[in-house]
Amino acid sequence: MHTTADAAQRLAVTPARVRALIRSGHLEAMRLGRDWLIDEQSLALLVERPRPATHRPFSARVAWAAAQEAAGSTSPWMSSSERSRVRVRLRDESSTDVWRARLARRADSLKRYRIHPANLAVLLSDDRVHEAVLDEFVAADLEVVGGSRLLWCASGDLDDLVRGHGLLRSSRPNVALRCLPAGVDLRAGAGVPPLIAAADLCDEGDARSVRAGERMLARAIGSRGACEK
Repeated sequence: MHTTADAAQRLAVTPARVRALIRSGHLEAMRLGRDWLIDEQSLALLVERPRPATHRPFSARVAWAAAQEAAGSTSPWMSSSERSRVRVRLRDESSTDVWRARLARRADSLKRYRIHPANLAVLLSDDRVHEAVLDEFVAADLEVVGGSRLLWCASGDLDDLVRGHGLLRSSRPNVALRCLPAGVDLRAGAGVPPLIAAADLCDEGDARSVRAGERMLARAIGSRGACEK
């Protein structure tokens, strides 16, 4: 077992970053007074993994193109040469850490709200709302993702959705609502592709969601792993 100071030295990061890794589920640890004791195997695995910070995020339009290609769909906002480059990335980069970094700029904004459970079904049936499509393995394991429903909408629809469905800013949110970047269009009522949904899961921060998101990322990437197509 290691203290946060030991782990920070091993990882070449600050103790604050180690505590963030514990909160996000990337390091297994148990509380000891004001400090943490970190599991040796968990720390060793993280030391060996590629660091997301060394990989530049895609622009939002490229992030969504990668997600569409991984799901077997098209990205009409990209040229054919740009789509070819995206396919090469899908084929050659298989680390979930790399893809979490690549997809970091996929949203224009993220806001969290609380909605009365009786109004949630009405919100989800609104064609302007796009819900994260969780694959069957994740859906079976997670009833509610990190305590929140993971939703997307166009930036221009946000204010109207908030007013029309009674979404309230709260310290106990149950909806995470991200805005689609400019130039990325989803058809009415379409779900969010698995690669984006998996990154959303990872960003929820609790250990269960992070683990589920990383498994889903690996499957979404692997489904296009032989992507000469």
